[in-house]
Amino acid sequence: MADLPVIPQPEEAQLAANRARIQKARKLITGLLRLDTEENGALSGFYEDYYLQIDFSEAHPLLMLSLAKPFYVPMNINMYRALNRVNLNSILGSHTVNGDVGCYSFRLTQWLFSDLTADQVRMLLDRAVAETEKGIRTISL
Repeated sequence: MADLPVIPQPEEAQLAANRARIQKARKLITGLLRLDTEENGALSGFYEDYYLQIDFSEAHPLLMLSLAKPFYVPMNINMYRALNRVNLNSILGSHTVNGDVGCYSFRLTQWLFSDLTADQVRMLLDRAVAETEKGIRTISL
C-alpha cells in the first residue's frame, strides 16, 4: 500500500493570524446578531425564520454558515432530483433535506482572507436566506 501524502499544516504565525481574524469576525457577528456560543465554540441562534449556526476553522481560515428550517414535506423521487439540480446549480453552498429530523438546510462557506465588515456579514446572510428559499421553492413545486 502506498504511503499517504503528508498534508502540510499552517505555520504557527499563520495560525495566530487566522485566530486573530476569526476573533474579530466572531466579535463583529455577535455584535450584529443575538447569538449564543455553543460548547464547541460555534455561534447559534435565529436569523429571520431560520435557525442559524456559524462556525470557524483556524487552519484554513474559513467561516461556515448554516441555515435550517423545519421541512416536514415527505420527499419523493422528483423532489430528490430537484434537490440534486439545486445543488448542481448552486455556487454559494450546499442544500440538504433531513427527513428524519424534518428540516431543510443550506450551508455556505466563506474564506476569511481579510477582515469581515458588517456589510459583508449582512450580504452573506441575505444571500444564504435567498438561496435557501430558492431551494425550498424549487423542490416544493
